[in-house]
Amino acid sequence: MIAEELNKAGFATVAAVRRLDKIASLKPLGICTAALDVAEEDSIDRCLAEVRASVGEVDVLVNCAGVLPMVPAEFVPRETGRHTFEVNLFGLIARAKKCLPHIRGQRRGRVINVSRLRQL
Repeated sequence: MIAEELNKAGFATVAAVRRLDKIASLKPLGICTAALDVAEEDSIDRCLAEVRASVGEVDVLVNCAGVLPMVPAEFVPRETGRHTFEVNLFGLIARAKKCLPHIRGQRRGRVINVSRLRQL
């Protein structure tokens, strides 16, 4: 997992997910955890406030959240398709927009976007 490798390398690391029970094993390793629903801007704001309070500003953002309907494309309902774009594209952009002002201001840092696609 990316968070584990960053933590091993000495970075202050926060793993943020929708369901905290999925990453409970990271806390004993010294990795902070935070709740985040990337499709909800308020959730992004709350998560970043929690991150800043616990470890400070974000120097590296790794965007790797994503959803993909597990049915052929022609069977994906419109709302499911919209939610997929909300999470995979607009959520990614929203998280980056919240972190980039600090990264630009300090003139160093990174935004890393990770994606995976499966054939529909």
